[in-house]
Amino acid sequence: MDGSSVGIMVKLLLLVAVTTIAMVVSACGSSNQSSSDAFVDVVTTSNIAEDWVQRIGGTRVSVFSLVPTGADPHAFQPGARDVTRVADADVIISMGLGLEKGWLEDMLDTASSDSGVLIALGEVTGPITIGDQGSEVLDPHFWFDPLRVKLAIAEIALTMTALDPEGAQNYRDNTIAYLQELDELHAWAQGILAMVPADRRVLVTSHDTLGYFVDRYDFEVVGTLMPGVTTDGEPSARDLTDLVDVVTELGVPAIFVENTTSDRLAKRIAEEADVDVVSSLFTGSLSAKDKGADTYITMMRTNITAIVEALR
Repeated sequence: MDGSSVGIMVKLLLLVAVTTIAMVVSACGSSNQSSSDAFVDVVTTSNIAEDWVQRIGGTRVSVFSLVPTGADPHAFQPGARDVTRVADADVIISMGLGLEKGWLEDMLDTASSDSGVLIALGEVTGPITIGDQGSEVLDPHFWFDPLRVKLAIAEIALTMTALDPEGAQNYRDNTIAYLQELDELHAWAQGILAMVPADRRVLVTSHDTLGYFVDRYDFEVVGTLMPGVTTDGEPSARDLTDLVDVVTELGVPAIFVENTTSDRLAKRIAEEADVDVVSSLFTGSLSAKDKGADTYITMMRTNITAIVEALR
């Protein structure tokens, strides 16, 4: 059993214990507010986390994502309304691990509210690092591993239960159901990814966003258009030349472009290396409604299907 599995079991046991206590306390107390009217006001830094909160909270939560659909979470700039939302929220849920570096901390200072709870989901998922020895950085893109997402879901459920004990049963039931969906997603991913031959399990992406995916499913990221785990880096001419060489020498079948980044560099590299560009990976944001990736589960299925179709 790996570390993430142990962590999931511990959190689930804790969730059961907390839920039981919360239900007892709720039964002993009294409230003038009906369960249908109760809600926790949640602000997230990603519509991926927004989807998770909605699935776990159901009608007992009101959730809003600061970063809109299709926007780059690395480069987001909050406005005055966002600051107000954060100041009024019961809980702020971030992805953490540096994803929101440069704007979240400043916004929290501006909001100057200490009434809300702040949690960073990535910190509970067993984060990995990227980079050469001595220059490693934490990779914030943990959601590309469904098993690590289970840890984030348990953290959300525990937080909601602590803030809204009357909804404990709701949160527990929704969590159990969603964890089953994540297990099914992982099993499906293992099956369909097995169609990609070992010598074609290589990826070139916009930036270093698939570290958790390749770690879980035995692929390798052999190059990125932008250096590092953020999208604010600019490649040098030498970087691009080296990338063309890598793509050519390794026979990389395709370059994958993310929905929150431009495909300009990808098309340039693809033309020089004579490979395809796949412009359908959803990484930092879900898609718009009914566009094939408007939930975390459909996003992962869409991404994995695109990878398999391009590489097999």
